[in-house]
Amino acid sequence: MISHQDIPGPNSPFSFGPCVRSALGLVLALLFLPVLLNGQNREELERKRERLLQEIKATETALNNTQKDKEATLEQYIALRAQIRNRQELVKTLEEELKQVDASIRRSEVVLAALQGDIERLKKEYVHTMRVAYRHKLSQSMLVFLFSAESFNDAFSRWQYIRQYDRFRKKQAYNILETQDMLSERTAQLEARRVEQQRLLATQQQQTDLLQAEFREKNRLLKKLKTSEKQLMGTLEEQQAAHEGLNQAIEDIIVAEMSRKRREARDRVPTGSTATASAATGDKVEAAATLSRNFDSQRGRLPWPVQTGQISKSFGKAIVMEDTGLKLPNNGIEIQAQNGADIFPVFEGEVTHITFVPVYQNAVLVNHGDFFTLYYRIEEVLVEKGQAVGPGQPIGRLDEDNSMVHFEIWKGTQKLNPEVWLENR
Repeated sequence: MISHQDIPGPNSPFSFGPCVRSALGLVLALLFLPVLLNGQNREELERKRERLLQEIKATETALNNTQKDKEATLEQYIALRAQIRNRQELVKTLEEELKQVDASIRRSEVVLAALQGDIERLKKEYVHTMRVAYRHKLSQSMLVFLFSAESFNDAFSRWQYIRQYDRFRKKQAYNILETQDMLSERTAQLEARRVEQQRLLATQQQQTDLLQAEFREKNRLLKKLKTSEKQLMGTLEEQQAAHEGLNQAIEDIIVAEMSRKRREARDRVPTGSTATASAATGDKVEAAATLSRNFDSQRGRLPWPVQTGQISKSFGKAIVMEDTGLKLPNNGIEIQAQNGADIFPVFEGEVTHITFVPVYQNAVLVNHGDFFTLYYRIEEVLVEKGQAVGPGQPIGRLDEDNSMVHFEIWKGTQKLNPEVWLENR
């Protein structure tokens, strides 16, 4: 005869006790929480690595073209310096990825140990349950236990105990299989992580070796350039004179454009027969004001003027060569793109001016209300003065032997730093 004590209740030794439940909870936490916490960081690192690899590839193409010329050039030196910065950033990104993979491997090993312990405990509990069942011959005794009840309520209570006992045995078997599946899945994930770890280590070593080679090449170029520093200074002075000439021309154009807009604003009030013309002028002024507000709202979100590229010279007083103190004022940024790349406006607007400048080739100025964007080093201009343009519509193209484009943003006659306006890549 079975007694109530033989049927597993909530506190029975056959049920999952607090230790087992806590262990399973810990396993689930270790399995899923790291994914929730670190998944986004890992994806961001992977995207950053891919972007850096693309930029490095684009710069390698430009460097290969410049290296065909035996003479060391300033452009070659600047491109290589930008390449080194990207390569250093890539190595740091790989190091961060490796840290995450190492942490994931350690977590997986802890989870595997916990799962293995849970399986052993579950199997022991299940064996113990089966021994009790065999000892009491439960398959036959259950009916005797049920029909020996003294009342209907007692029989119903015993029937509930029997159902609970049956569910418990099935639950034990299910948990064993489920934990074994979880263990197999986590083992496979651990092996995949170890393979990824080896791949990242190999990539990191390769990039480190390339970085060392680029450092040596940079020092070689610097040495050659310093031997012809006088000639280099002449080139820089020529560039600076051309830049200042273009800068003054752009300022004159912007001042003239701002004066025109002020005149149009004054003419907005209709007087007699000029009411229709004044209304049209008012529409133009309002459209320009809306365009200015829309442009201003895009700070940090403007698309780049080239599809792929990296900044080789920053805004402000840019150091041209380390160890020489040579500097060149920079009203915008220099972007290392691909040879022959198309140039795109960063926002909708109207082509205000097109001019040719010695040293810097063609320059295109686009008006966006109170804002202006300037693009130069353009070999082939694809638009005309007065033409409406927008993102995705090429306004020019670089030369097949040139991969550098200059980009500026002005608000009135104030020069802005384009880096804080362009979207992150």
